[in-house]
Order: sequence, then structure tokens, then C-alpha cells
Amino acid sequence: VGLKIAEKKYLGGQEYDLQRLTAEIQAQVGFITTGYIEIGRKLLIIKQVEGHGKFGTWLEENFPLSPQHARRFMKVAMKLELDPELRPLAKGGIAKALCLLDLPEDDLEEFKEEGTL
Repeated sequence: VGLKIAEKKYLGGQEYDLQRLTAEIQAQVGFITTGYIEIGRKLLIIKQVEGHGKFGTWLEENFPLSPQHARRFMKVAMKLELDPELRPLAKGGIAKALCLLDLPEDDLEEFKEEGTL
């Protein structure tokens, strides 16, 4: 009974296909990570053009998440701008992208060489 309800409610009438669902989930994770980085880039641009004082006000009035989230978005974007070789490591999801902020440079170099985080 549970699968029939899930098919109607969540699968749009499509048959259950684990491989298809897995691929769709992985693609969505990639979109989320890309979106996270793009939001950070755009926030950095706004902050640079508007200046620190106006940026804070703009953030309060227009950004739907906390200032702490905004700082994380910007830090990840800046880290990847400064070191493009880290971009493939950040594609593993938001948690991995955020890990890049806290890792010592020696560890980052090792992960870049290995191609995994």
C-alpha cells in the first residue's frame, strides 16, 4: 500500500526506478551546490558595489536566510575563486564545500592531488 501512495504522490505516476531516482538525486545535489556557490558570488558582488554598511541593510531587507548563511555562501565562493583547483572537490555537496573552509592548506593540497575529499 505504501509504494502505491508514494508513486501517486511523489513519482508523478512513474514506475519506481532506483537508478533513475539515484541519478536525479545526484543531479539535484549538484544543482544545490552550484546554486550555493553562485549565491555566494552574487553576494560578494553586491557587497563590493554597495559597500559594507549598505550591504548589511540590504541583507536584512532582501536575503531570506541569516547573515551567518550569507557569510558562508561568500566564504565558499571566495575560496573557490582564489583556488579553482578546489572546485571539483566542492561538487560533492554543501557539506564538502563548507569543509574546504576549515581544512589546513597542507590537507587541501593533498586532497587536490587525490581528487577527493
